[in-house]
Amino acid sequence: MSFFLWTIYLGVLGLSLVAYVKEEWRKYTILGLIDFIISIVTWFGLFSFVTGQTIFTQEIWRIVFVVGLCWDIAGSLFFPHKLTSREMEEGPFFLRFASLLFIFPLYYGIYQLAFI
Repeated sequence: MSFFLWTIYLGVLGLSLVAYVKEEWRKYTILGLIDFIISIVTWFGLFSFVTGQTIFTQEIWRIVFVVGLCWDIAGSLFFPHKLTSREMEEGPFFLRFASLLFIFPLYYGIYQLAFI
């Protein structure tokens, strides 16, 4: 059952990356491009955790964990409107904080991959 739920979560994150590319690829800012690259690398980390395959060494996953987590916290809480070039209204702080809850399983999986 656990593997099934992890696979569903992996698929949801993968689909969100594909949708983001499909809708936003012409509107990237530098921060948006960095965000996309970090998202792809962290998705591969979750893929490695779920499937049990070794993609990189534990040292690399430790770096990915720290950099990705810091990036997502900073991006969600402090500059969510700067990741694309279109004007966006800043949402309430609570909603920006709640968006971090959605990515908690992602970083849990990368943590398991990097430190355990």
